[in-house]
Amino acid sequence: MGFCVNCGRELKDDDVFCPKCGTQNDAAVKAGPAAIPAVESAAVPADKEESLAFADKLFKKYKDLERTNKEIEDVRMRLAIPVESTPKQHAAFRYFWPFLVYAAVSFGIFYTIGTLLTYASAITGALFMLIGLISIPVLLITGGVRAVRYREEMNAGEYRNHIRRKEQQELDKKNSDTLYKKRQRAMDDLKKYDPIIPRDLRNSASMSKVKVLMQAGKAENFTEAIEILKK
Repeated sequence: MGFCVNCGRELKDDDVFCPKCGTQNDAAVKAGPAAIPAVESAAVPADKEESLAFADKLFKKYKDLERTNKEIEDVRMRLAIPVESTPKQHAAFRYFWPFLVYAAVSFGIFYTIGTLLTYASAITGALFMLIGLISIPVLLITGGVRAVRYREEMNAGEYRNHIRRKEQQELDKKNSDTLYKKRQRAMDDLKKYDPIIPRDLRNSASMSKVKVLMQAGKAENFTEAIEILKK
């Protein structure tokens, strides 16, 4: 057993840091390498205002790390979607077949009307049948022209989308390397806080709670707030 040289709080033999103010326990350090954390610990302020600033700094650091992790996950998901080697091609028939139906229906309607009118006037009936016959090539030619135009427009759009997807994939690959390096730097920077922050509290949400506890007067410093959250 011992006492903190900074605030006088009683310490256990295995306490590396004071649970109240965070000051490093010299007795634990002298006990040998096993008592010393593998990562050099950051200094924890005992003052409330400094603790609030400290918690806010950690909040931003964890928030940036979480944002980077989200960006990495988004890139990974996009890279998991394969990009076809050639753009998709549309056939003109998919836009042409409705005109086959229109031509058949148009001919059927005019032919039926012409047949009925034949009983009253053979000339009128024949005229309607002729119109029905003429409507077939007119609709088929119109449909063919429009189908070819739609096909070209759709294929051009598919080609543009294909190029964009290829470019985005290349960009994602480059960004992926950058993001992984950025995340590693952030994790290396945060390692020095690991000895004073439990694993399940190493996130921006917990740091936000730490600030709320101090602002509400339920904790006097960062270490006390962490102890409350650990319970």
